[in-house]
Amino acid sequence: MLLAGSAAFVLASVAPASAIVINDAFSPFSPSVVDVNQFPNVLSLNSITTEDLFCTGTLISPRVVVTAAHCFFDPTTKQRVVNTVSVGGQTTSNISLAPGYVPLDIPADLAVIALPNAITNVPRSALQLGQLGGGPKETPVPNETPIYIVGYGNYGTGTNPPTPDGPNDGQRRKAQTNIGGYSPQSSPTIESQNVYLSQFRDPANPNRFNDFNLSTPPPMLQGGVASGDSGGPTFYCPAGPLDKCTTPQLVQIGVTFGVLQFGPKLFGYGDVTVTVCHPYLSWARGDDQYEFGERQAGRERNIGHAFSLHERRSAQRRWDDHRAWRHLGSQRRRRSCSRHCERTRHADH
Repeated sequence: MLLAGSAAFVLASVAPASAIVINDAFSPFSPSVVDVNQFPNVLSLNSITTEDLFCTGTLISPRVVVTAAHCFFDPTTKQRVVNTVSVGGQTTSNISLAPGYVPLDIPADLAVIALPNAITNVPRSALQLGQLGGGPKETPVPNETPIYIVGYGNYGTGTNPPTPDGPNDGQRRKAQTNIGGYSPQSSPTIESQNVYLSQFRDPANPNRFNDFNLSTPPPMLQGGVASGDSGGPTFYCPAGPLDKCTTPQLVQIGVTFGVLQFGPKLFGYGDVTVTVCHPYLSWARGDDQYEFGERQAGRERNIGHAFSLHERRSAQRRWDDHRAWRHLGSQRRRRSCSRHCERTRHADH
């Protein structure tokens, strides 16, 4: 998971994500990296007591923010520790977790936050947390597809990444990368849950970290995630080139879970971002499809019907607890896609 200020994980351990880490050709403070107005629909989640940010979320309707469920749990005890959050200048306790979520497991790592007041003055992107077309016989977004990753939190560069404790200036940052894989995970309550995988490659040395054997060169704005980016969005552009897409043209295909440590430094070059997508999630396009969230904002909290997950059989072991993640990650580098998913860390913690 990628929670700001918490211990990191690796896929041999998955660590929670925080802010965006950019390749060495850019400064973390470059106007190309610090996002001022491209993604106003991406919001920080802050503590109501300390005002510190701990995760990222995305406005998907005027009163609903989607984020990662693990943001609200302690990574060591796996106990719920956050019940009220400040987001978009509002304070709310209307937080619902996806049905079947087991704390710190990857499957169903999704939550929605209902805001007391509608935010109507920012553009939003479409939501497609699943395979193209939403049907069981259809395919995921293809490997090599360029994507945006966006988040708040710790910042750094590929060779000088942040630690789980910082630095952090609270600014929203963005980077690009490419989808490298699509792989199932399982939990005690969910038989199979797919995740997208993408690797932080070095544009100056494209083949040094290329575990997915991509033929596409790394984008100029190549980057990865770190603590505080957990719950943040992954966007792709079905309409054309990624950097030509406006916010309403982009489509959110997942929520950041964390990173797998494949490189020499956690959150640096080589690490793999794990993005949770919920296949066949029955949300429509447009505000009327988020009726569940609007009802929740009115204190109706049952949104189970909104989370219809397509289950597939997959024999995958349960994840070890958070303390074992880093060790596992260091021992199992450069494995197949299915092995990648055994070493993921939350980006938030």
